[in-house]
Amino acid sequence: MDHSGIGGFRKATLIYAGALALIASLSMITHVMVDAIVQRQEETARLVNISGRQRMLSQRIAMMALEMAQNPSENGRMANDMGQVIDLMEISHKALTYGSAELGISADKSLAAAQIYDAPPFSLNAKVEAYLEDARTFLALPPESRADSVMLASLLMSAHGPILQSLDAAVKQYETDSETAIKRLRHILLGLVGLMLATLGAEALFVFRPLFRKLEQAQVILLDAARTDPLTGCMNRRYLMDAAGRSVALAARTQTPLSVIMIDIDHFKQINDTYGHALGDEALLVLVRTILADIRASDFLGRIGGEEFAMVLPDTSLESASQVAEKLRERVMATRITSDDADFSITISIGLAQILPDDKDFMAALERADKALYKAKQNGRNRIEIS
Repeated sequence: MDHSGIGGFRKATLIYAGALALIASLSMITHVMVDAIVQRQEETARLVNISGRQRMLSQRIAMMALEMAQNPSENGRMANDMGQVIDLMEISHKALTYGSAELGISADKSLAAAQIYDAPPFSLNAKVEAYLEDARTFLALPPESRADSVMLASLLMSAHGPILQSLDAAVKQYETDSETAIKRLRHILLGLVGLMLATLGAEALFVFRPLFRKLEQAQVILLDAARTDPLTGCMNRRYLMDAAGRSVALAARTQTPLSVIMIDIDHFKQINDTYGHALGDEALLVLVRTILADIRASDFLGRIGGEEFAMVLPDTSLESASQVAEKLRERVMATRITSDDADFSITISIGLAQILPDDKDFMAALERADKALYKAKQNGRNRIEIS
């Protein structure tokens, strides 16, 4: 009996089984790599988010201390609020320093990140601990002694200088470490993909289907993380347009008004030229913080570009929107921006518009608000115009 056919079948079966085993092994390893990339991205998003929140909290503490010094009669409520902000900053710092299972943060750090926390010139641990201690010491002072206290001066100086630089350095290092790790993981992943395709070709295509789904999920995570403006933390232009489009559609279905506010910082280039880009950035942050302090849950704010911002106010008439805009204009003008060698305030020009029944999309109302904003600039700035 001729067994050559059986032998060939057995060999083909063994080769096919070996190929399937290789595909399965490569598939498992590749899944691990994709999961590692996603996990690294998620962890970085958490680290950057919490580190960025530390930056905001440090500024918030200084602003609250200054406000308490200027308004001793309201110290009771404000002292409680400031104490809560101090506690939140301390909890977040401990999570970043020692890790937190609850927040999904590991205590492991790169050598460069560890040096930012423990060694000069940044010494973030020491600066945060000293800053929090100064803040608590300030709170313990009698209300009438706070305005001229050394603690207030120390908080204001640290918030706009040393601690801000150290927090920024930590955020940048986290991003750098993540990019390096993800790049290495992606190189490994590409090597595995190439080997899989070279080994079995057609079979690899069937194995890759779940992997493509994983990669699409990772892309969704990245796109979601990219919906905010990196400097101010509010919506970026793309995400604002998407959200505004949904709000316009809802307003049309429910027959409710929707107002749009365009905001532009007056003479922003002059601010940058006079005080430097760091304080120019601070001016943008002051504006965003002022808006977000009073914004409703249904309202949203986005950075259109440069020093221009847009607010969308669902279920809001032009009259109500005008009141909101005027309150915002006054609050921004009353806020001081200070540093070692600068002390100034900013003003804003505002344009208002409302969605009309004939508007096909959000852009129509946005363009009218932009024209009103241009008119406010032409008429002297630091004013509101309605389209």
